[in-house]
Amino acid sequence: MIKQAVIIYGPPGSGKGTQAELLVKNFDFIHFDTGRYLENLFRDKKFIKDSRMKKEKLMWDSGILNSPDFVLDIVKKKTLQIDNSGESIVFSGSQRTIYEAIGSKKIKGLIHTLKELYGVNNIHIFKLVVPEKTSIYRNSKRMICSLCGLPILANSKLKNCSFCAAPARK
Repeated sequence: MIKQAVIIYGPPGSGKGTQAELLVKNFDFIHFDTGRYLENLFRDKKFIKDSRMKKEKLMWDSGILNSPDFVLDIVKKKTLQIDNSGESIVFSGSQRTIYEAIGSKKIKGLIHTLKELYGVNNIHIFKLVVPEKTSIYRNSKRMICSLCGLPILANSKLKNCSFCAAPARK
């Protein structure tokens, strides 16, 4: 199968992660959840003395979007690692800014990198559209898996993760 790059956009609670995990489960994609990846980086003790990581972690902890150049650098590096594995990739919610997607005159954005790695015909972008009320409802009822951290559908009566079967938590 030809390697593919899929980007899924949408508001919180629109199902980006769920759709990405379906691609993982059914077509052997690697799901790159930028938010989860950054959160794990900020918790990694080896970066505790890194001044840039400290600054970005403070932004993260206060709810401010991280610097687009920082995120672009991190995402491009991880994308190259995934490409080297020979697998297809699905992004859920990344890129958040035009700069991260397109870049500047000096810095190439992620779309350029994806074109080089996967070819323009193998990049697919989807936008999930849900009403604002639905997004708010889903997020207020959201449960997550206690083991893998994946969301469990808000309107579901499931008490366990449909991917790994671990119990849900609020």
